[in-house]
Amino acid sequence: MTNFNSTWKGLVAAGLTAALAGAAGLHPARAAVTPNPLPNQTTAAEPLLLSQTNTEISENVQLIGQCRQANRAVEVFSTSALGPDTSRVGTLTDNSEVFLTGVIAPGRAQVHRPDLDLVGWVNAAFLAGCATATPTPPVTTQRACYRMEVALSVRTEPAVNAPLVGTTSVGQVLFATTSPPNVVATAAGAPNFAREWVQVTFEGTPRWIARTGPNQIGSNVTQLPAAQCAQ
Repeated sequence: MTNFNSTWKGLVAAGLTAALAGAAGLHPARAAVTPNPLPNQTTAAEPLLLSQTNTEISENVQLIGQCRQANRAVEVFSTSALGPDTSRVGTLTDNSEVFLTGVIAPGRAQVHRPDLDLVGWVNAAFLAGCATATPTPPVTTQRACYRMEVALSVRTEPAVNAPLVGTTSVGQVLFATTSPPNVVATAAGAPNFAREWVQVTFEGTPRWIARTGPNQIGSNVTQLPAAQCAQ
């Protein structure tokens, strides 16, 4: 994810993934658009009392690419629960600028800082409008999406022994996190046996699914035409 344009494309897909009962995530065909934009605070605020669970994640397309500025040092987490500490992926310094991905939850926002290749969730109370006008990052490529032909394990890394974070259902559609898609072929031999993996957005987070079986035989997913991947 070193190319900014391609990374941004993957980020915009973050709110359009599989529905998850009682946790974060949306199916592409059922993504909710919140009627109220994220508050544009201009002064520092005390931390909100936030639930430590992933709930009510939605996408507001009007927020995609908007610039926000941290009004204090802000912890960044991999999940909208903003915890535990082991899910912290970075820290925004006071006055640093980020872009909204459009994916939000009550009192929280998912942000992207391209110069650090940092994507994660923050307390929205600590975001203010940018002091200077910042152009929206350009979107120049079409994101790929995949239909699941079988139920697949979703893992944190492209390896069969990586931690399992979920399972897809047959017919479910997931979007690649980057354009072109981030595809990895593992080494031959146990335990991965030269499977081909693709990175997708699952429950708002980059994850990995096995695109093929062992020795790259067969296809677990079907890449859909670009028109079917359009938002």
